[in-house]
Amino acid sequence: MLRKDRIIPEKQALLIFKQLIDAFQVLNKYNIMHRDLKPDNIFFNQGVVKLGDFGFCKSLEKANMTKTMLGSPIYMAP
Repeated sequence: MLRKDRIIPEKQALLIFKQLIDAFQVLNKYNIMHRDLKPDNIFFNQGVVKLGDFGFCKSLEKANMTKTMLGSPIYMAP
């Protein structure tokens, strides 16, 4: 979408962001950490945002913490 349109209107960006938040609320409900959120892992299907690539996911059992650091370095926080 970014490659095609180059600019996403604010209203549309907020709708996309809300759908991502909804996806992370579901993951949080099941104590799952995605650990690789980046534009390449956000998909669109008929206007619906889908979160994909769960290869680095981690189930958070009790402490809600993980001792490993995974993800795509270019998108990781410093």
